[in-house]
Amino acid sequence: RVELVDVTDFMTNFGFRFGTYSIAAYVRLFADRFPFFEPYDRIAYTDCDVLFNRSINDLVGQPLRAPLLAAHDDYMYFRPSYRQKLKLAPGAPYFNSGVVVFDMNAVREDALLEQTRKTAVEGRMNDQNALNVAFEGKWQTMHPNWNLQSLGTREFRFSQAWARHFAGGKPWGNQVGVE
Repeated sequence: RVELVDVTDFMTNFGFRFGTYSIAAYVRLFADRFPFFEPYDRIAYTDCDVLFNRSINDLVGQPLRAPLLAAHDDYMYFRPSYRQKLKLAPGAPYFNSGVVVFDMNAVREDALLEQTRKTAVEGRMNDQNALNVAFEGKWQTMHPNWNLQSLGTREFRFSQAWARHFAGGKPWGNQVGVE
């Protein structure tokens, strides 16, 4: 079952300062605080530029061995200066947070989203960077077809992806050749 939840009032009343980023980018960082989500053991988050070719129930049903499941390493993994700025351990993977599944029991128990929010505010960083810092060593990779990104993936066929993430190139923007 998929249900849309209006979190506008909650986010406005929480008092979190978002800087130049959209409130929508930070919604996933509050999954542990929304009363609506309290009964759920798992929560899937996707960016608005993700198109599913497979049931989202299959995504949420993935076996978890870690509190967070991310699709695959992001290209920022290959930029050493960027990684040093975030103070990630040498060789630690960096994930794209456009498609994630949270094990909410582990996330709540270890206060990982609270830590992520604190990291975002104190480090003045975006949601994806803060998630990578707070969840370092606490996530697993899943099949890249759950987050097949348009950026740098010309060798992959989007028609075979389970979740197509238009990261970088948007079909509603000016990029040609996204499909």
